Amino acid sequence: MNGPTIVFLTAIIAVAVSIYFLLKTRHLERMARIEHGMAEPIPHKPYKRSHDYLLTIGLFFCGIGLGLAVGFILESMINSDGSPIIPSCILMCSGGALVLARSIHNKKED
Repeated sequence: MNGPTIVFLTAIIAVAVSIYFLLKTRHLERMARIEHGMAEPIPHKPYKRSHDYLLTIGLFFCGIGLGLAVGFILESMINSDGSPIIPSCILMCSGGALVLARSIHNKKED
């Protein structure tokens, strides 16, 4: 295996382990409350079915695609092989897409 593959697999494993321990801790805390007769914590607002996460994910991937396109265009115009143009364009465009998704979500709530 080469370096990027190991980093990617390590990141996936770290996220999976973090989610597992988060859920396990939440379950153990709830069971301890029940055993000691404590009241259940006030539940959060009922989850309303919303597809806002689909909008966010879609805009995020559109931002990544736009960042790739802009990065390749800039790199071909500048003719510099060692500069971090493409990653910076990807990060800037995907960040802009997330800001746009948040503003759309806020307008929907109003």
